[in-house]
Amino acid sequence: ADGDWEASEIPNPDFEEWTQKFIPNPDYKGEWKAKEIPNPDFKEEPVLAHPELAHYKVGGLGLDLWQVKSGSIFDDIVITSDAKVADKYLNQWKENFEKEKELMAELDAQKEREKQETAKKEKEAAEAAEAAKESERKHEAAADELDDDDDEEPVVKKTEPEVVTEEAKEEAKKEAKKEAEPEVEKEKQKESSKEETKHDEL
Repeated sequence: ADGDWEASEIPNPDFEEWTQKFIPNPDYKGEWKAKEIPNPDFKEEPVLAHPELAHYKVGGLGLDLWQVKSGSIFDDIVITSDAKVADKYLNQWKENFEKEKELMAELDAQKEREKQETAKKEKEAAEAAEAAKESERKHEAAADELDDDDDEEPVVKKTEPEVVTEEAKEEAKKEAKKEAEPEVEKEKQKESSKEETKHDEL
């Protein structure tokens, strides 16, 4: 009624996971390294310029310096115990130093000229800008004055036309006649005095 019988299962107490076994390699010779051979293109560096220094074997030279001004250049370093050799290179250095000194003086003079020219141009530009501002201020002031003059109403004097009447004309004629009468009287007096003089002479 319950079906076919099945045997119950349990973990195998003898089960172990299989791993491949290793043994030392009898042919192993260690880690591989490339073989080295002499370089066929290598040549010893000849010391032709200064054969008297050829016996020195200096691999390098280090300088530990503290400077306040940058830009120092070191070259022509000579290590020797021979005073003649040292003097020879010292004299050569002096010649080069004088030439370098002249070149540096020319460069410094050129830099100073460029600096002065730049300062001059900046000054001229500043003066031109200031002059332009001053001119603009004057134009603005003149424009403001014109605006103020335009705002004021002009004073116009009204003159009434003179009306010349007939009476005024008559008055003017009388005045002119009065002014002319004394002149006529004077002329008459002159004529009468002349006649009297003639009469006396006769």
